[in-house]
Amino acid sequence: MSGKKKALPGTWVTREIYTSEAFWALSGTAKGLLLLFLGKRDMSKKREVLNQKNITLTYLELENLFGNDAFGKPRGLSRASIPRGIKDLMEKGFIEIVRQGGGYQKDKTIYGLTDDWKWWQPGTVVRQKQKGKAAARNTVENNFNPHNRTHTHPHNLTLNGEFRVPE
Repeated sequence: MSGKKKALPGTWVTREIYTSEAFWALSGTAKGLLLLFLGKRDMSKKREVLNQKNITLTYLELENLFGNDAFGKPRGLSRASIPRGIKDLMEKGFIEIVRQGGGYQKDKTIYGLTDDWKWWQPGTVVRQKQKGKAAARNTVENNFNPHNRTHTHPHNLTLNGEFRVPE
């Protein structure tokens, strides 16, 4: 034996994540998806994420998560539950869409992990997916203040995902 420690296989989940209100407000599917996203991270020896804004997880991977049954039918997540889980993760600030892919163009969507869940509060939406565009990103650079609920409350979103300040 060389005496070198090998990294153990598995997924690192911090206590801060699994004890957060945002985590416990996630649907069951979204919690499972979050673990899969976290499992796709490349970690350094110092537990730094090397690919935080470059994670792919395709619908096909998720549909075939547990292989196929005796009739060849996928036994993973249903096509209908996947977008609901992703939407839940985005709304609570766990993930963002860095680049929107297209299934028919064989172009994978690239996701990024975020820590905006730390500021999530019940009744708020941190991020929404926009049709045909990358996800709306409500970060500090875009005047997002996680402590100001008027920016994140769903009633303060316009149809195109921009925020309006109530009068």
